[in-house]
Amino acid sequence: MKKTEFMQKFILLEKSQKLLFPHEWDAFYDDYRIAEIRNKAFVLNKLQDYLSVNSRKYSNVISFIQFLGDKENFRDTTIAKRIKEELKHIIDYPHVYAFHLETLFSINRDDSAFYIAEFEEIERRNQLNTSLSKRFLRFFQDLKNNDLFMTCLKKLILDNTNFSAQFAIKKWFEYLISLEHEVFKKYFLDLLSFFTDSEKKKRIIDFHEYRWIIDFSENYAYDLKLLQIFLDKLNNTNFSDADLKIIKDFVFSEYIFACKQYSRKIFNDKFIEWLFNFLFKIENTLIIDLINENKEDNSFFNWFGVRFVIKYLNEANIATLLASLKDNVNLLFYIYDALKEQEKESLLQAFLKNKALIKELKKIEKERGKWRRKYQQQESKRIEKEKKSFLELFNVKDSSYNPKAFQDYYYYLSNSEIEKKFSIEELNIINKNIEKQIENYLNGLYIDNYNEDKINDILHYEQKDETSYSYSRNFEFLKWVFKISDYLNIQIDQYYKIYILFYPWFLWDDQNKILEFLDWKITKEDIDYILKVYSEDLHDKAIWFRYYNPPNLCYFYNKFSDIFAPSQKKRLEQICLEMLQKVKYKNCFLEIYSSLVKKDQFKKLYNESRLNYFKDILNPQQDLTEGQRTDFKDALLVNKLLIVKFEDKDALLRRVRQIQEWEVECKERDSYEEQVFYVGGWLYEELRHFVDEDSFSYVFSNIPNIDIRDEILDLLKKSFEIESQIQNQKISSDFLLYSNYLKRIFYMYIKSLNKSFLDLGFYRKIVELKLNYKTCNLDLFLVCDAFSIENKKIWKDLEIFSDLSNEERLFYKNRIENLTYQLSDIQASLKRVNEEYTYLKNITGIMNASCIIFVEWRSDKIHLDIFFNNFFNDWVKKPLVIWCGWCGMIPHFLHDSENRDLSIPIIWIYDFDGAGVGEYYKMKEGYCPFEENYFKGRSKKHNQKQIYASLLPIPNNEIQNQVIYEDKKKIYQDYGMEAKFQIEHLFYGIDERLDSYLFEDEVCVWGGKYKKLKISDSKKTEFARNPNKCIAIEDVFQYIDATVLYKNFKPIGEIVKRITQSI
Repeated sequence: MKKTEFMQKFILLEKSQKLLFPHEWDAFYDDYRIAEIRNKAFVLNKLQDYLSVNSRKYSNVISFIQFLGDKENFRDTTIAKRIKEELKHIIDYPHVYAFHLETLFSINRDDSAFYIAEFEEIERRNQLNTSLSKRFLRFFQDLKNNDLFMTCLKKLILDNTNFSAQFAIKKWFEYLISLEHEVFKKYFLDLLSFFTDSEKKKRIIDFHEYRWIIDFSENYAYDLKLLQIFLDKLNNTNFSDADLKIIKDFVFSEYIFACKQYSRKIFNDKFIEWLFNFLFKIENTLIIDLINENKEDNSFFNWFGVRFVIKYLNEANIATLLASLKDNVNLLFYIYDALKEQEKESLLQAFLKNKALIKELKKIEKERGKWRRKYQQQESKRIEKEKKSFLELFNVKDSSYNPKAFQDYYYYLSNSEIEKKFSIEELNIINKNIEKQIENYLNGLYIDNYNEDKINDILHYEQKDETSYSYSRNFEFLKWVFKISDYLNIQIDQYYKIYILFYPWFLWDDQNKILEFLDWKITKEDIDYILKVYSEDLHDKAIWFRYYNPPNLCYFYNKFSDIFAPSQKKRLEQICLEMLQKVKYKNCFLEIYSSLVKKDQFKKLYNESRLNYFKDILNPQQDLTEGQRTDFKDALLVNKLLIVKFEDKDALLRRVRQIQEWEVECKERDSYEEQVFYVGGWLYEELRHFVDEDSFSYVFSNIPNIDIRDEILDLLKKSFEIESQIQNQKISSDFLLYSNYLKRIFYMYIKSLNKSFLDLGFYRKIVELKLNYKTCNLDLFLVCDAFSIENKKIWKDLEIFSDLSNEERLFYKNRIENLTYQLSDIQASLKRVNEEYTYLKNITGIMNASCIIFVEWRSDKIHLDIFFNNFFNDWVKKPLVIWCGWCGMIPHFLHDSENRDLSIPIIWIYDFDGAGVGEYYKMKEGYCPFEENYFKGRSKKHNQKQIYASLLPIPNNEIQNQVIYEDKKKIYQDYGMEAKFQIEHLFYGIDERLDSYLFEDEVCVWGGKYKKLKISDSKKTEFARNPNKCIAIEDVFQYIDATVLYKNFKPIGEIVKRITQSI
């Protein structure tokens, strides 16, 4: 029977090894509904196939079932029963388990007894992590099981050291305060009682800082809104005296515990502050009770604590405070002093009326005043003495110098204090004199050549043992002088040979600074000296100087290699060989040596190791000595350079043999697992990720001219063989990572391979190999893309696959035709854009525009044209805005732009959503950051052309929460492909009528809600042309003016202005 359209699409998806998440199945849904009974049977069969192999991975069939449950309230007891059985097998894999459990709940919400039993089992196993807590919270909310809901919420709060947990806590707290008043009171008081315990609080300490149970900020509108709802709930709930005591005990415990932990931010926490305010309205002496609770511990009476206290002092409670603290005059003085500082005269009167007390306070004040004055005098004297001593260093009038002047100036400079501590007049004297001292000092060191006898006196170095050195103070002096000269723009070019002389010693943070200083000055004589110092001892007082900092030679050569003479390069060869024998870090010397010699000579460095990288290095089966590891690492470095620099086939085949000769068993890790160090970690990273240049397999992505096609096919065959054995349950599924690793090496190789090797014969061998392993996965479209197979050719070769039914072949054919149509559409769009570009350049004249801006949609162009016309009338030349049709078309024109001779900038502006972010982050090679600030418009620039790409600037309002968030370091990060921001979102908050027309609330995948754009693409253009008409404004006096409508577009204008003015 012919497969349905849904079945065909699903099969293609699985053959391409692509996983969709539940929210990504909408494109399949209409096809599913057309033949729903047959499609449901197909899904059941797929589920049975998946469950039969006892997989511990995510799967498309589980994902699709969850989509159905969420989309149409889909229910199925048969599927639910099968998933329940599977949960037993995967309970030790928390995140896969959580994914399956969430799917089960989406199709089987009524079985509360099962979820309670699962929760209790997870708790018994001590496996209730953040991910599971969030899921069970949602389950128990839907099931109205508030007892277990609270258990999960407590667990989540105890784990609230990551952003997603903190965000979720607020979301579930919102549910808690939505409960009926008596129910809310019960669970709210239970929550506070639980966290009054200091042992529970200790578990919320993160990096030595107490985090408190809910972290609200006044900087977020959502937080303030939720707090206001919470306060309303408190005010409308009837609390008994016993209830209020629970709240009071909790609040006091928070302040006291936080102060003991020196977490003084507690005084800024809005949740605790609002609770305190709620209680304070009931009990005016609350602040006094808090002081009495903690008066034996001075940690509360810091600058922050005292200012918190006086906020709650008033004429009604000040007398009580004085009475309760009558025996603690020191604490009263803290309060008295703060009241004076803030000029709270009415409260100070209460102190003044108590003559005995005021006498004591005045006495303390007098003593403290004495102490302050004494300290201030001492500090003033110290500063004056320090300044005087420093200024005395700059009275040099002859040809002498004072090294301490260099040292102290450098110190002030490093701490950014030089301009703070001295007046302009003083600095003029200091700077003029230090310039003279620098000149005197460098004159004393000045050399015409590197054979002068004075070198023996000014440069000496002795290595006393492995970690101890003795050397000339000139090393430090020169560092200070260089930094000061750079700061004051003192010209020291004529002394550059001194810095050449001492160059091998320099260990500065900014190595490039000294190399830039030497640039355009280096001579043959200078290079000869550098080579000499790294090949022999300079003199009796500079033994082994060359081994102090060997990498400096590498930096020097990399900077000035173009001016090395052949004889000097020959000498450098010998130095490299010596360094490779003597020094520990060989990378840079291997790199240099490989650039100096021919392949045959470089190959002599290679020593074949008997060790296997996967068996012995990444997953050691025996104890290896440090020497064995070092020898293997060195051999691997030589092997890598032979492959990458010399395109040595034998070297590459050695890597192939290393990969082939040991079948690697490695468990798949949960993709959300929070472990960093674990057994077999390096092996897992190599098999699963291998994206950096240091990975073993990286070389396969950068070898276009090495023909190892037969060997690569052997790797692919081995991958298929292992996959077949796993499918037949002959070997463990833990070999699957290795099988996929081999397959990915195959993909990397053919993607980078020179087109001359990608012939029809090689392609047919791949096809024939796949025929022998029909059940194994291979990304056919990736293969066809690598070979640039034409459409007819693809269809012809796909017929060779006998494992495809006629229906599947038909689906592939339809798929190809669709892709062909899309490609034709892209080409047509590209042609239209090129024609428009040519017209602008040749007819209208590109000189009439300040830049060209490409956008995704016609509506984007309309918006930007209106914006530039209204806000930039003073521009002589305005930007020309061109729409491309869709963001995926932009790279096609981008490649063309990179090859154009551009006279004005081209700017690509993307929506900050999945499609836009995806295209923006593809632009890596050849681009550097131009603007990193999200609110100004995150942008990048081509390194050589005036081509820019920018994501839409984010407005500073509620919308930003669906695009960016703050990490632990308070640095903004974006949600990447999950961000939800199109150009129409810039209109949010302008007018309530606009908000109602454009947006609706939608649940985010990361939690919470976001403002989803609810108008269609055609409506976008209609809205852009006449927004007032769209929101049914007929009265001209109610019109929203363009200057108001487009005020959030201003950052776009600013980034465009910066770009056009930077040329």
